[in-house]
Amino acid sequence: MGQKNVLVDSGTGGQLSPDAGLMMKNLKAAGVDAKSIDTILISHFHPDHIFGLMAKDTNAPIFPDAEIMMPAREYKFWTDPSILSKLPKAFHGLAQRIQATFPKWKNVTLFEEGERDLLPGVRALPAYGHTPGHTAFHINSGKEQLIIAGDAANLPALFLKNPNWHLVFDGDPKAAQETRVKLFNRVLEENAVVAGYHFGFPNAGKLEKDGKGFAFSSFTG
Repeated sequence: MGQKNVLVDSGTGGQLSPDAGLMMKNLKAAGVDAKSIDTILISHFHPDHIFGLMAKDTNAPIFPDAEIMMPAREYKFWTDPSILSKLPKAFHGLAQRIQATFPKWKNVTLFEEGERDLLPGVRALPAYGHTPGHTAFHINSGKEQLIIAGDAANLPALFLKNPNWHLVFDGDPKAAQETRVKLFNRVLEENAVVAGYHFGFPNAGKLEKDGKGFAFSSFTG
């Protein structure tokens, strides 16, 4: 992004599934030295998006020299001292790990609510619902537009085709549904390329209207 190397989310760090955790190898294969990453944009705090920031056994930061930009709304939710009383027990470990790391790191920058510029050509788009501070990112390069939708929709054949369906992983299903429709209509209006975190490889492509939903066509080469 200009003179900066920017990473969006950090993957699982190999800490959730034996089939995941390949980000570092893939960066190297793409000719990108992980130490050259200047900025990391975080969409939300689910494990598959942030565990790659921290070492498995020690929680040591993997990118100590990069600026890590996080949605303030998301940060405030997970670092609330009373959060354990509000969360299902299955999420307690995640909240505790977040509270043991991010508040102590000196390279974390929080960005406030609302649509705003984070870097030249990079804008944060509020996409609340999946989590309280879930954020999408709009990348602008001249006439070319890319919207990184994060987890606004997961499997496109299901949740783009049927944007009003509710996903079990959405914290606020109604807000997530409204976000899904608004965000993907914006993709169409701006004729943007869209990338979804769980769309499968290659996860970037174009949308078109399909009845009451959307159809996604990935770029295959």
